[in-house]
Amino acid sequence: MKLRKISGVSLTFSNFPGIKRPEFIDALRWPVDLTQLTAQNISELHGKYTQLYAYANQELSRINVKIIELETRERLRRNYLFRVSPSMNSQERWRRDAVLDSDTKIEEIAMERDKQRMARVHTEMFVANYEKYLNALSRELSRKTHESSLRRL
Repeated sequence: MKLRKISGVSLTFSNFPGIKRPEFIDALRWPVDLTQLTAQNISELHGKYTQLYAYANQELSRINVKIIELETRERLRRNYLFRVSPSMNSQERWRRDAVLDSDTKIEEIAMERDKQRMARVHTEMFVANYEKYLNALSRELSRKTHESSLRRL
């Protein structure tokens, strides 16, 4: 079975440049005590976690696009099966669903879609964690900056 190609519809990313996986990602560790770091160290960490946050958001976007693509492929396959087997429409819903769910191509698409959904949950966790790290770094940097301005007075 070949799926029709819908003209004008692209299931790929737009022309935005991709963000490469930061090289420091595996070596980066969260400090035990932020208050012991200098403002310069906190600023550098903030920059690195900003890169990680952007990378994780890009990956989340890529996964969401892949899920939409798989859902579209599944829907097209189901529509195709209804068209080639008109008698399926007259069956009871549970029988019709059983026939559709037993189609090997639909099973493969559904399995890949579920893997992508699991990856989405995992990536959403990273995005949330990086956002919390950035908030903590911002607060500490603000505190350090405020303290240093008070010392100058």
